[in-house]
Amino acid sequence: MQKYEEVITKIVIGKGKKKYVDTYTLSPNEKPSNVLGCWVINHNFTSERVSEDVVVRGSYDINVWYSHNDNTETKSISKRFNYQESIKIKYNDKETIGDDINVYVRVITEPNALNCQVEGNEIITELEKEFGADLVSECKVRVRTEDMVENWPEDEEIDNIDTDYLSK
Repeated sequence: MQKYEEVITKIVIGKGKKKYVDTYTLSPNEKPSNVLGCWVINHNFTSERVSEDVVVRGSYDINVWYSHNDNTETKSISKRFNYQESIKIKYNDKETIGDDINVYVRVITEPNALNCQVEGNEIITELEKEFGADLVSECKVRVRTEDMVENWPEDEEIDNIDTDYLSK
């Protein structure tokens, strides 16, 4: 006879992924000659579900090392930038129990510089970043179960185990 049980479990009800390319301007005190290096640090973000989308809010610091005074001196400039991005979600299933939906966002591509160059008295930096989002909720599923008899070793089998097998 087949027997069914109801199980409450977590299910991914929607997913989304988006890549962003943004341009930022840094204005040093002196006229830059060349960019010697550019990096992004201190990336932090939070996320929440807003209507049918997931909104990601965060910040990072852009650091640029540059030369000035006709390439005879170097300095660096750092500036914090805030962002807000929206990820469209494709829903797989909206049949859930309860109203609790958990949002899980992961960074697929950390913010990094694609291009960093001098334009006049400013440094223009182009960055990329990519996020993936999952919406998770609870659902109820029915699973077929069977009476299962486990095969436990008999006492005689345990007593007959040779514990000195390594010394032979």
